Amino acid sequence: MRKVIISCVSDHAYVAKESQSIDEIISGTIEQWKLQINKVLPDKPDLLVLPELCDRPKVNSISQGKQMEIIKSGNSKFLEYLQDVAKTNKIYIAYPGYRTDAEGNLRNSNSIIDRNGVVIDSYDKNHLVMEENSKLGAKYSEDSLVLDLDFGRVGFAVCFDLNFTELLDKYRNKGVEILIFSSEYHGGLMQNYWAYQLRAFFAGTIRPPAPSSIVSPLGEIVAKSTNYHNYVTDTINLDYFIIHLDENWDKITTMKQKYGSKVRVLDPGQLGVVMVSSESKDLTKEALIAEFGFLLLDDYLGMSRKHRIDNLAI
Repeated sequence: MRKVIISCVSDHAYVAKESQSIDEIISGTIEQWKLQINKVLPDKPDLLVLPELCDRPKVNSISQGKQMEIIKSGNSKFLEYLQDVAKTNKIYIAYPGYRTDAEGNLRNSNSIIDRNGVVIDSYDKNHLVMEENSKLGAKYSEDSLVLDLDFGRVGFAVCFDLNFTELLDKYRNKGVEILIFSSEYHGGLMQNYWAYQLRAFFAGTIRPPAPSSIVSPLGEIVAKSTNYHNYVTDTINLDYFIIHLDENWDKITTMKQKYGSKVRVLDPGQLGVVMVSSESKDLTKEALIAEFGFLLLDDYLGMSRKHRIDNLAI
């Protein structure tokens, strides 16, 4: 059993005024976010996920020139605020915003701040909306990012990325357990599709009024924010594996007879696929797989592909 607490926290963009100074706008943005973030801190999350470009004021509330001033400033004050939250509360924070990389390129990124308040790495958005490149000068990236945090392995996608399976394919077979998604747009069924295709939990934080949500590796929503609350916190279990029912029916029965409530078998229906998780500190997914000889979903599909190729001419 590997329990992880995730908080997806969102809010409307700060409505700035052209008459405000850059410092006043950034300070106003921080104060607005404090109100939301402080609501989930009592739950002691391991991971807090914010929406895309969370530190920027509302589009058209100020001029494009002033928006660019904020972007070029690096917004270190907002970063320092989040670093203090992370260090004080011993949590990881996914902080999405524009940043300038070591080569001086503008990037739409999602940076991970660790439990000590240190930025350990940044994912750069692969699939920008075209105007981000042509008007703002942000650069496209070709790299995915997989990080091993102290609770599990995470990957990243930002907003428009979710439309492109090229990025999804980069994460396949990388052992990602949680896909962190920060966005202005929801993505609809693509959230469920990515979660299932990666066999990973999906933690998506979206600007209101769209809900933020946590999706299971079976593509089912397990928790989401509402029209009353701009945040959601849920506990997930990363001690899981995904199997097809073919080749595994009898093994599931034998496992349940031996371990009972120490293991959980979640069947979403229709898929022919289930998720098995250990609910005991004495068991791990690796031990269950080894003991009962479970055939994992991707291994089963791989065998099926090979059998087809080997027998096409027969």
